[in-house]
Amino acid sequence: MPGLLTGQVQTEIAAADELRNAGRLDQALVAYQEIAETNPALTALKLVIGDVYRQKAALAETEEGRAALFDQAITVYRDALDADANNERARIELALTHVQKGSLNDAEATLGPDPDGVAASADVLYALGEIRFAREDLPGAREVFQRAARLDTTWMQPELKLGLIAYRLGEFDTAATHFDRVVAAEPTTAIADE
Repeated sequence: MPGLLTGQVQTEIAAADELRNAGRLDQALVAYQEIAETNPALTALKLVIGDVYRQKAALAETEEGRAALFDQAITVYRDALDADANNERARIELALTHVQKGSLNDAEATLGPDPDGVAASADVLYALGEIRFAREDLPGAREVFQRAARLDTTWMQPELKLGLIAYRLGEFDTAATHFDRVVAAEPTTAIADE
């Protein structure tokens, strides 16, 4: 995104990013929203705004506050999809927000009528795996995480989830094999320290 922006917009986004990185989420949110209002073509900025709402939800002290912030994120992600119906990242973030909110049916519906169809990307399959994992459908989650791992053999998140599933199913040797693959590929991960 920064390579295509004017210097002024880049500076504004960098300032908003600094606020976000400093944990000043309310101020960052206002800054991002002002940039988005004056630059409606920056649909990627909507994803950032949705992410900030989700960050705030993680810090909310009440369930009502958390739900309201998830609803704000959902609205922003839907706006991004309205602007570009093929925005896979917005669709995935919307589905994962539904998962965080506990709306698993909405999450699955967001991914489409056939989210685990032949043309699904690794990201979509991973999101579907997260939904099935949240539903405690471990065999279903395993199947789509395996497909995601096959589509992108360098991405270790599906491999990590496969290890967690094997562990939860009591398949400790299989879990260790998955965890060893993650550590070998990403030796600086938290799992490598354990």
